[in-house]
Amino acid sequence: MAIREPGILGEELRLKRILREPRIGSYLKTTETGEHYLISSGRHTAELYQMAMAFRFGEVRKLTSDIIVERIRNSPLKDEIDVLVGVAMGSIPLVYELQRDPLLMHTEAIWVEKERDPLRIRELKHRRAERFKKEIPWQRPEFVVGHNFRINPDKRVLVVEDVITTGATIRAVIDACCDYNDPDDPEGKGDPRAEANIVGVVAVINRMPADTDMLKISPVIEILWALRDPLVSWTPDECPLDAMGIPLKRI
Repeated sequence: MAIREPGILGEELRLKRILREPRIGSYLKTTETGEHYLISSGRHTAELYQMAMAFRFGEVRKLTSDIIVERIRNSPLKDEIDVLVGVAMGSIPLVYELQRDPLLMHTEAIWVEKERDPLRIRELKHRRAERFKKEIPWQRPEFVVGHNFRINPDKRVLVVEDVITTGATIRAVIDACCDYNDPDDPEGKGDPRAEANIVGVVAVINRMPADTDMLKISPVIEILWALRDPLVSWTPDECPLDAMGIPLKRI
């Protein structure tokens, strides 16, 4: 019989063990595969969790959701969430699993997705840099709210991510939620931008170091996760595995 550590910490350790089981197939490691990995942040790593593989299994989705809901219940976010915003495609299964819990059953569920058009990406970067009065890194992906989804500024939004590596994707998603084309004004005759009331972020895996200042993502929103498992990553210029000639695989 498996040993179950008490409380939410025990469930977090249980999630880690399940994610690393070979039958789940979500944990990849250079020493076992002979490859290293290019992740969505643009960084290289020797270890990662591929949540698309993990979320094939209902037990993983349920356990992850249970941990996150419990963290929400014990945080200032309790009774403060009206809309769940997933990040396509990785966190969408988790968004719908979270909605099954009575605490979040009343919420709406929408998602943002990466913009693929280079000209549109350039336009978004210029517009968001001007609007938010900050520099937008050119290597950062830009996200859009599509599918006629709308984010009512009177409703409180929780962003749902699968993995946090540097926080750059979260910041980009928050920008997208606060700057999107209003489906009620497709020709842009009025102000094409709307605000969003982002109250928090949740993620399955936080792979940032334990001493990382999470305020760099946002000083005003709550950030929660199911599992914190610091995993080393490098910029392409710093990556020692490139110098060793180990093949790079995009994930």
